[in-house]
Amino acid sequence: MSDLFFIWIFNIMEITVVIACSTDTNLKYALASIDRSVASILVGLNRPSKEVRNIVNNFGVDYIEVSSSNLATIRNALISHAISPAILILDSDCTLNYDCLKHVRTYLDSFDVIKPSLEYEISGLSTKLVATVRKYTTTDPSLLFLPLAFRKSVVQKIGGTYFQENLSWGEDPEFAMRLKKSGAVIKYVPQAVIRHKALSIRQDLASAFRLGKGRYLRSIAGYEKSRLLFSDLLFKNELLKATEVFERYGIVASIYHVLGWRLIYKIGYHFSAKIL
Repeated sequence: MSDLFFIWIFNIMEITVVIACSTDTNLKYALASIDRSVASILVGLNRPSKEVRNIVNNFGVDYIEVSSSNLATIRNALISHAISPAILILDSDCTLNYDCLKHVRTYLDSFDVIKPSLEYEISGLSTKLVATVRKYTTTDPSLLFLPLAFRKSVVQKIGGTYFQENLSWGEDPEFAMRLKKSGAVIKYVPQAVIRHKALSIRQDLASAFRLGKGRYLRSIAGYEKSRLLFSDLLFKNELLKATEVFERYGIVASIYHVLGWRLIYKIGYHFSAKIL
């Protein structure tokens, strides 16, 4: 008996996995990890490379083409085009564990938002350091960063918009803030595991720079009131963060977080303040 028949009999919510992609050929691994007997797939293509277009065609999945490179715009378009009442937003460099979708669907009947467990793969000492610190910056259960699954109806609780299209590299945290404030019923499901491709320190710090830029854009748009100051780098909030990371993951992770990730994050913020 197929899982789709099981969904119909027991009224488990149908879900579409949506992925935005341009040139990342890791898309083939993401698509291969999705059980298409239990979920639909919709890919949002933005000026795709020949390789990515071939991947989409070879897998025979549905796709839309979006002219804008803004991730918020692409994701909003994907959500709008998806027919199912629930969405799982997946990055092209992530893969699902074989039973991830079953766990997600089970809880979507009772909760507005499902946060899966995100695990970073490790391919060496540097990627292990990044994966360790990402437990604090990205994958902690208290954070609502993507990937997330949610009912499309949650938009009614967060002001009628999924992702703010006037932000770049800042739409994800802003979406998370509105979800937390909205009263949406949220469930962390650790057994629903999503794996992220291993990140080098260079890739991690590049991400920190872009996220710092996103923080600045949220600030000038009025989504966040606080400012980031370099004078705070080793004091107050930063000292607290360093202590928390040290207590959880050790001295090396603490040093990298404060003098690596957080420093580049703030440089991204202040660089954007000067050029935007």
